Order: sequence, then C-alpha cells, then structure tokens
Amino acid sequence: MRRESKDAMWNPFHPWSTRNLAFAAIAAALNIVLILVFAPMSYGPMQFRIAEIITAPFVIFFGYPAALALLVSSIIAAFMSSGMATIQLVWQLSAFLFWAVPAVEIAKRVEHNLVGYQLVAGWIAITTGIWVPLMLWTSFGIPLVGLIIWITTAELITMNILGYILFKALQRSDVLKGYSTEPQDLPTSQPLEVS
Repeated sequence: MRRESKDAMWNPFHPWSTRNLAFAAIAAALNIVLILVFAPMSYGPMQFRIAEIITAPFVIFFGYPAALALLVSSIIAAFMSSGMATIQLVWQLSAFLFWAVPAVEIAKRVEHNLVGYQLVAGWIAITTGIWVPLMLWTSFGIPLVGLIIWITTAELITMNILGYILFKALQRSDVLKGYSTEPQDLPTSQPLEVS
C-alpha cells in the first residue's frame, strides 16, 4: 500500500499542515524528555536509549514530520546534556539520511501491521546499531565490534519489542481516533466574500 499525499507527512517537499506541526512538536518534546530523563543510559558506549521506544511508532504514524522532529530533538538533547562537537553534529545529520528517509519510505509502502512494523523498526535498529558505533569509534577510538553488538541489541529490544508494544497500544487506543495515516490533501483557501 503506497501512501501519497500533498501533505508533508509522506512527501517532505510539500507544505506542513497544522496537524503535522503539532505531531512533530509532540514527538520532539517527548523524545527530549525521554533522552534527558534517562541521560546516563542514553549516551556513551554502553547506551540503552529508552527514547527509541517512540521512534518506529511515530515514524509509522506520522511520517516525515516525526522523523525530522526526532532528529532535531536528538541534537537538542545532546547539546543540553553533554554538549556536542561539530563532528558529532555532522554524524547526526548524515545518520538521518541513512535511517529516517528509508524508514519513512518503507512505512508508506507497507501495511501497518506486525510485519510492516518490524520492517520499519528493524531498518532503524540495524542502521542505528551500525552508525552510532562508527561515530563513537571514529570520534573516541572505542572498539567497534563490541559497540555494534551492544548497540544493535539495545536498539532491537527498544524498537522491535518495546516499541511494538507502544505501536499496538496506540493503534488500539483513542489517541489516534479521527487521525488517519492515509493521504489527505491540504485544504484550499477560499476567497473572502466582501459585502
């Protein structure tokens, strides 16, 4: 099932609706809070980032607005908690191209069920599990193989298991009632009538 839209949810080159902006703000705020509350576990070679629980569900439900919000909020949280070197910022931005863009493109082509969820979450977990260790290895000289094993395992647990529980809970709850992940055209503005 391919989702196409004039809305930026599935096509980042079209204008953002108010709804897109609202969900992006919610995703960003929640991501920052989860990263900072669990900061000791969110950074370093032995990281187990609890905030990753929201990544795949938000990308599946909200597309590009969620992906961009998660990227920006991760950068903000990194600056707030430990400061971020320029090289780490470059790594964060380039990582977005490798995990987020393909994840949204997968999400808009698959059914939003167990298989579709695992494809999206698996892509994000594996690319993050390789990309973050490469960043830590090149920046700090931390041994690469152990990092890949640890971070990939942590990502698979948070996204593919815990994130799936959140995904199913959101599907079954009233939170998304009236919100469709199907494409919707942006409303066109009507000319004002002058009397």
